[in-house]
Amino acid sequence: MINKKLEKILKLNLNLKSLKKINLIKKYRLGDEFDSLTLISIISSLAKNLRIKVTPEEISKIKTIADIMKLVKKKCLKKNF
Repeated sequence: MINKKLEKILKLNLNLKSLKKINLIKKYRLGDEFDSLTLISIISSLAKNLRIKVTPEEISKIKTIADIMKLVKKKCLKKNF
């Protein structure tokens, strides 16, 4: 299940009306369906809204939206969100 705040962040930054086709959206690739500026916007929104800090090393490993979702899940579990 996707976190509601993460859903809002993704919809806003990817200019989507809904995430009904989440399995398709998870496959969005950096450089194809979203660019580095969008990635930085998503990371910034995560920091602001979910209080998740993402390191440069973690950012460099992000290739798809699914990678972002996994990172958020991992960080939220550590924070007991």
